[in-house]
Amino acid sequence: MSTNRQKGGSLGLVFLSCQPYCGTWTRESHDIQAWASATGGDVYNSCLLRLLHGIKDYKIVMLELRHHNFHLIKKIKKKLPHIKLIGVQEGSLHSADNDYNTKIRLKYIEAYQDVDALGVLLEESIPYFEAITDKPVFWLGVPFPVEWSKKHIIAPDKKNPLIEMQNTFSSQKGGLTNFFLLKNIQKSHPEAQGISYSANIKLENDLIKRFGLNLIISPFIEWQKYFINHCKAYVALHMDYRWSWNRYSLDCAAAGIPCISSAHATTHKILFPKLGVEPFDIKTATQLAIKLLEDHGFYKQCREYALEKAEMFNFKNSADRLKLFLKSKGWIN
Repeated sequence: MSTNRQKGGSLGLVFLSCQPYCGTWTRESHDIQAWASATGGDVYNSCLLRLLHGIKDYKIVMLELRHHNFHLIKKIKKKLPHIKLIGVQEGSLHSADNDYNTKIRLKYIEAYQDVDALGVLLEESIPYFEAITDKPVFWLGVPFPVEWSKKHIIAPDKKNPLIEMQNTFSSQKGGLTNFFLLKNIQKSHPEAQGISYSANIKLENDLIKRFGLNLIISPFIEWQKYFINHCKAYVALHMDYRWSWNRYSLDCAAAGIPCISSAHATTHKILFPKLGVEPFDIKTATQLAIKLLEDHGFYKQCREYALEKAEMFNFKNSADRLKLFLKSKGWIN
């Protein structure tokens, strides 16, 4: 870590991460560690035994709340009382309420009550969490490397009618719905080829053959390489049934790709207000996809609106929102 700068930059901020790295974080990425990049802060490996010594000189600590690291909250508050600890709630309301056993769910509630503030990814969830904790709850979100993404945008007139899905049949999070939504679209537009990513390519290809889809399955790749390839898509489908942040809609907006997704997702409501559907409403989703393929004016309107609104999540605007909260609490000048 450089000795020529204050630890954690101007905010004295460190993001505790499972990443095996400690120091400045400048990677252009769409992950939760981007908060360190956006604020000029650092990341620190939360699994290290020397954690408390390593973070003692910071002023603000952000901790992604996962049940394996809840024990760190009390340790930090006891040993380093000068630090303001912001818990970062994961991007789906579904998980804590449905995926975990009672013991872990109780630990989540305790964590919400023990941090100094709770940063949430779903703006609409603030009243929900305020009912659980008396600590400040505020909208945090995830910063996006918009300036980097602009280098890779492809004009629509240079694209084939390629329809990308983040999840497909063997996936969860609406993958099965995506699969048959694509099949529905291809009945009237057989030239529209699908593309998706999977860890089980053989199974996916067997299902594609069985149900008669025109769909390419590729292996998972790291995010920057994925985004560059993602920019080739013309339309995107993401029938996610969760109440979630939905980083995929932001990936699409930054690439200028109209995306049809759940009306319950924070980013989607902001970026694609005309392309939000109920997560199992294949009829409306099919109509919207066909309109995007056939109506160039509608396509352009959705695309340009999303590109403009994506700026809300660039590093500067994201950092400014966080600073506004910190100033309101007197935690920074």
